[in-house]
Amino acid sequence: MKILITGANGFLGKNLISKLDKHNFKTLIVVRKIKNYPKNFKIIKSDIGNINKKNLKIIKNFKQKIIINLAWNGIPDFSLKNSLNNFLTHCKFINQICNIKSVKKIIMTGSCWEYPPNKGKCKETDDITPLNAFTWSKINLFNYLKHQAKIKKINFIWFRIFFMYGKYQKKQSLIPYIISSLKKKKKPRIKEPTNKNDFIHVDDVCEAIISSIKKKNINGIFNLGSGKLTSVLEIYTVILKNLGITSNKYKISKIKEKKKLCNFADTKKLFNEIKFKPKNNIYFGISKILNFKT
Repeated sequence: MKILITGANGFLGKNLISKLDKHNFKTLIVVRKIKNYPKNFKIIKSDIGNINKKNLKIIKNFKQKIIINLAWNGIPDFSLKNSLNNFLTHCKFINQICNIKSVKKIIMTGSCWEYPPNKGKCKETDDITPLNAFTWSKINLFNYLKHQAKIKKINFIWFRIFFMYGKYQKKQSLIPYIISSLKKKKKPRIKEPTNKNDFIHVDDVCEAIISSIKKKNINGIFNLGSGKLTSVLEIYTVILKNLGITSNKYKISKIKEKKKLCNFADTKKLFNEIKFKPKNNIYFGISKILNFKT
C-alpha cells in the first residue's frame, strides 16, 4: 500500500507518522519544512498549494493509492483571510491529486465546529450552517472534495474530529496548559470548569485513520470522537490525581453547572462502517501525556 501524507509537522501529523512507520506502508510526505522522519519515508519539500511540475511528476510516479491530507496552515488563526487562503490552497491540491490515475481514496479532516453549538448529539446527517469563516471554509471544502471525488470516481472520507488531545499538542491548549501550570506550582486559571466537550485521544484518531485506509468502498462524513462528554473540572481532577497533588491550594470550588446542551459525537457510523471504537478513556489518555518524554 502506497500513501501520500500532508501536514506531517502538525499535531495529528506527527502522531500519525509514528504510527504509520509501524505498518507495512510505503509513504511519501509532502511538507514545507523537513524534520526528522522515519528513514524509509520519501520526502518532497513543497507547499501543497504550489507543487511544481518536477514534484508533481515525482508524486505521479510514486503511484500512491491513498492520500491523507492533514494540512491546515496557521492554526489557531481562524480569520477570514487565513480560512479563505486555506480553502483555495486545498481546492488547488484536490484538483491536482484527483487527476492522478493511481489515487483511489482521499482522507481529509474536518472539524466538530461544523456542527452548530448547543446541539447535543451530532449525527453525520444533521443539517449544518457555517457560523464563521473557519467553518465556512471546512464545509465548502468538503462539498468541493465530494464533487471532485464523484467525477473522478474516487472514494473519500471526511473525518469530523472532536476535541483531540495528546502528545505534541500546542502548549496553549487546555490540557497542556493545566499540566504546565501545575508542574510550575501555579494554579491554572480556569474560567468555566463546568464546560463539557467530547475529548478524544490523538492515538485513537490515528488508529481510526489507519483503519479507514484498510476499508474498501466507504465514503462520506465520519464523526471521530469518544461519544462522551467530559467536563474541564473532571480533566483537572484527573491531572491533579496523576501528579499526586492533594493540597487545597489547587482545588477548584464547586460551581453550579450551567444548563446547556454540549455537543458530542454520534459514533455509530464510525463503528458500523470502519469497525472502530476509541480505546483511550480520559484517565488513561492523560496518563499517556504525563508519561511521554520528548
